[in-house]
Amino acid sequence: MFKAVGDALRTPGKIAVENELDSAHLAKLKAQLVARKIDPGMTGTLASWATNVVLMYAPDTRPTHIIDMQIATEAVADKKQYAGLESVQTALAVFQGVPEPRQILMLKDLLDHPRGPDTQEPLAARYFTDTLPAGFLQQLTDYPSTLPPQDLAWFKDYYYRVLLDQRTAGFYRGLDQPLQHGGCFVAVGIGHLAGEHGLIALLRHAGYQVTPQSLN
Repeated sequence: MFKAVGDALRTPGKIAVENELDSAHLAKLKAQLVARKIDPGMTGTLASWATNVVLMYAPDTRPTHIIDMQIATEAVADKKQYAGLESVQTALAVFQGVPEPRQILMLKDLLDHPRGPDTQEPLAARYFTDTLPAGFLQQLTDYPSTLPPQDLAWFKDYYYRVLLDQRTAGFYRGLDQPLQHGGCFVAVGIGHLAGEHGLIALLRHAGYQVTPQSLN
């Protein structure tokens, strides 16, 4: 799976990100790649959408920190089956679907306002309450930004409509068989749980009993 992701991130020719950025932003990008222990020469092969995906992870993120890798590793160790709720191609298509000019706008914004662990910690803290509070989803895009209002509105709409709701509906369809079989553990991003289109609401609407569990 992870090899497929790595292969998909690279693109040959003129559409590589180094040909799309001004010198100041290219310098920032190379510094961000170095901070993630990625060869800065990769700017000659990375597409803009792929670079955005890379920058969404904090610099100190390692493969072992990513929940997908943790689950896969533990499943293999325990000789249990595991599967994704969406294919690699489906997941990446969500990012590839953003028009190139807006990809560059997003990339420059990420470089001007780098995401760090501190942007995720408040969201994680709210997750461990008994319920996800009102307005929770709006916090997922509540980051500093210098995007023009029209573009910012477009990105927020795309985020909620495609990255969250559309993918959540796909996750729900993928859960049908595992839940009927029983005895499964499911992990999704926090944004796919809350709201009227979130997995919690979809499962309850389908007749499942969904009960918050304390980790204390």
